[in-house]
Amino acid sequence: MSAGSFNIRQLSTSRILYLAAACWVILYAAASFLPDSPLWGLNHLAFFPGAERIGILLLAIVLLIPKVSSLYLSAAENLFERVQRTQMLRSAVTILLGTASMLIFFRLRIVTDIYGDTRTLLSWLSRYHYSLVDLLDPKETEPLTRMIHQSVADWFHLDLKFTFQVVGVLAGGIAVMTYLMAVQYVRGPAPWKLFVLLVGLTAGVNQLYFGHVEDYTLFHLWSLFFLIVLWVSFEGKNVVLLMVASLVVGARLHVEAVFFIPTCIYAVLHASKETSSRVRRWIEPRAIGVFVGSTVVAGTLAYFFYFHADHYVVGDRDEVFKKLFLPMVNFHLPPHSYSLLSWKHVSDWIQEILFTVSPAAVGMFVLAIVFRRRIDWKDPKILCYGLASFYFLLFNMTINPMLTPIRDWDFLSLAADPLTFLAIALSQQIFLMFKEPGDQRTILAIGVALAVISCSIFLVNADPVKVSRRLEGTGTWAYHGFYSGSSYIINVGEKMITDPGEQITRREEEIRKLEPSASHPDLELGVLYHKLGEAALVAHQYDLAMNTFTLAYANDSTNASAIRSLGLIAMLNGRYDDAEEMLDYYNENLNRPIVRDFGALVLAQELAHLRMLEADHADSSAIRRQREDVTAFYVGEYYK
Repeated sequence: MSAGSFNIRQLSTSRILYLAAACWVILYAAASFLPDSPLWGLNHLAFFPGAERIGILLLAIVLLIPKVSSLYLSAAENLFERVQRTQMLRSAVTILLGTASMLIFFRLRIVTDIYGDTRTLLSWLSRYHYSLVDLLDPKETEPLTRMIHQSVADWFHLDLKFTFQVVGVLAGGIAVMTYLMAVQYVRGPAPWKLFVLLVGLTAGVNQLYFGHVEDYTLFHLWSLFFLIVLWVSFEGKNVVLLMVASLVVGARLHVEAVFFIPTCIYAVLHASKETSSRVRRWIEPRAIGVFVGSTVVAGTLAYFFYFHADHYVVGDRDEVFKKLFLPMVNFHLPPHSYSLLSWKHVSDWIQEILFTVSPAAVGMFVLAIVFRRRIDWKDPKILCYGLASFYFLLFNMTINPMLTPIRDWDFLSLAADPLTFLAIALSQQIFLMFKEPGDQRTILAIGVALAVISCSIFLVNADPVKVSRRLEGTGTWAYHGFYSGSSYIINVGEKMITDPGEQITRREEEIRKLEPSASHPDLELGVLYHKLGEAALVAHQYDLAMNTFTLAYANDSTNASAIRSLGLIAMLNGRYDDAEEMLDYYNENLNRPIVRDFGALVLAQELAHLRMLEADHADSSAIRRQREDVTAFYVGEYYK
């Protein structure tokens, strides 16, 4: 080898790890300039002002410097060992950190309702009251979760939305305390325990604890408890009954608990392996492979021949919800394409993992692949958590995300829990490989530095300006990706802009950005035209409103409200014949034989009143006042 050549094998393990970390930081930095790219699981920094963005990146880089990381990690190890010396100190620190985490979760609550089906959920719970009978109904998918929230709201006379937020924050505090206690009592050296804390506490799925209004927060807490019980089982404790009973409770919290059934069966068999040689054969990797393969074959056959999910016949909402899974062929109008095998879907699936799992866990998976020959893949913990991770990820890969995983990240985030524990199981062996304290601290430092960047998403979602930008950016990618529902994401983000002029400008810029990729007609773009028209009406920009409502109707001929709005604009501009024609058409089709929009009938009366005033040559000030009254009510109240 020549003197000037480079050989990576000559680098120390720590330097190779730092090189990998540098590449990862560069990826985060690059993604920060791509707010509407496929990298929506990594581009958190794109929504921070330039100075804040640079500051976060610099902090991450400083935390990676060996001398700096050695200082704070040595201090952390010493502190952790001191805390573990007495039961009283352990309990005090656990309670203190749990309480502090609740304060953080509450202070940094999510400021938008777009995540999950908040409005739909609250509307349903206001009409239907859950009881113990519903817990026995197999058709109910999360009855215990909903019953708990309703009960708390009734007991303490709280608003239901606020109840979800408070219960979520409390669940987060309990989760932190549970996790801390588990880490303190599990066997292992201090550096590894610090890594376990890092992986669990910096996972993006913990966003559920930040005042999230959905059905998944309590399930996330339960999942943590269940996975800890599994770990205790592999440590030699007899917790089979607790494990099985817990699984039953979890299934009533959310139906996705069924993906833990293979894991639970394996853990029960493993606990009984000493009593039967046949049981030992059943839990061998080959037997597990046969079981997993058979379930995949059965699922594939069901996908094609029972659900007929490989394609859509009509593609309407009923068929989408009935078939549940993504088709194998594109079902959107050109140029939009999104299917089970499309690169856009694979990208979203990967981004979902990067978004909800700690970077430290992802790094552990990378190390496990690199050192795969030195990993004992027969380790019961790896097999157990690997089973759970596989079925959750398979579900995430095949399920139809309905309104894009970017919006419904919470629904798909539940795979993060088994993935976290799989990373912990792998880390036990990897920390044994890297026996040098310097190498172990390097792994920890990389995890800490990357967590600083990834956890910035909590700050984004707690800030109206930042989350507005994020929703707009991710909605733009959704338009090019899953497409359906992308206008909803974009509109919610732009509605959070309080300045009317800025909001109109941003809406116009967004539409110009999307128009080159529009289909003909384009329902999602039609919604954005309509929302721009409403914003223009509020700002009394009637010409702009008329143009955009016309485009909205051109892209969606069922958009009757665009006709009503065009009638209102014509009326305010003094074009009474045009206004009468449009309002008559609207009322004839929507308000007969049943009145569905009383406001449109009143608007027609207001039009008749204006025509009468002008026919009687009324004072111009009276006509102006009448128009101002119409504007104030219909524009200022009806559209806002």
